[in-house]
Amino acid sequence: MARLLLNHGSISSDEVDAIWLEGFQEPLSEFIGAEAMNRFCAELNSLPVST
Repeated sequence: MARLLLNHGSISSDEVDAIWLEGFQEPLSEFIGAEAMNRFCAELNSLPVST
């Protein structure tokens, strides 16, 4: 996730799900729900990124 944030400046819920799926065999959005996933991605995307 950090690499995507650094390289692209943002991360989508689909990207988070793909990463989560690799480690935990289920998408994060199914575990926490769509609304929480949207908040999580918004919080990630609001983090300051140094270049």
